[in-house]
Amino acid sequence: MADRDEMVYLESIRYGRKVSLRSVVAGQRVPMALTSLGRAWLAVAPEVEYAARMADFAARAPHWPALRREIESAVAHVRRHGWCAASWQPEVVAISTPLALDHYPVHVLNVSLSTRAAAGDVARELAPRLMRLASDIRDAVQTAQSEPCTRACCMKELAAALQARHQVGTDDALLASFRTISRTAIMGDKTLDGLNVAILVTDGFEQSELQEPRRALDEAGAHTRVVAPKDGEVKGWKLKDWGDTVAVDVQLDAARAEDFDALLLPGGVINP
Repeated sequence: MADRDEMVYLESIRYGRKVSLRSVVAGQRVPMALTSLGRAWLAVAPEVEYAARMADFAARAPHWPALRREIESAVAHVRRHGWCAASWQPEVVAISTPLALDHYPVHVLNVSLSTRAAAGDVARELAPRLMRLASDIRDAVQTAQSEPCTRACCMKELAAALQARHQVGTDDALLASFRTISRTAIMGDKTLDGLNVAILVTDGFEQSELQEPRRALDEAGAHTRVVAPKDGEVKGWKLKDWGDTVAVDVQLDAARAEDFDALLLPGGVINP
């Protein structure tokens, strides 16, 4: 999200388990003017805000004419193709797309990797996947907003999206991307007593983000069940290492939306 002339990470998922010199964590800030995150946000910002930010950059950037051309080129690319790429750190390529949803501030989805490959080659491989993820999130939010009394209506769409991403190995990222949706769940006049709650996770979920909400739900009288793509157990992530395992109650293929009243989506941050 944007905060003045910076972008703030709300969530970060490291798909690879290797230690990296570049470790991004929730709450970390990066410059708006230099990053694909910031430029994607600028592409959909109201004209008044866009002009104000550009004026701020011009007053402080030592090489403003060149930077302005880069920003304007990226903004034009987002407006034409839906995404932009940037490489503001050596051997790191990042691709971003804005996520503008009704009743929400503008968010930006981003994927980055350490590589010596050209930005164009990276974009050809990853930009379509990032755009599909953004489309899946928009569809899920629209479904949730159309039936605000329950989250069960989203279960099939989320399950299908998760299974599709599971085939290309990005389920952790998908789960994290849907966290905003889970935080805005509206239960209407329902009470928690007797409520059936599906907890959708996969290996690498943040342990505390499953355990604490589950404990609170159970104490309030809800019935919680862990749903996962695989049967058996899933393993959590605790700070900087693997944590506890959790038994899977229902395999994703067998989960039925009509069996649940609500959906809980823990995050999945893995950053060495």
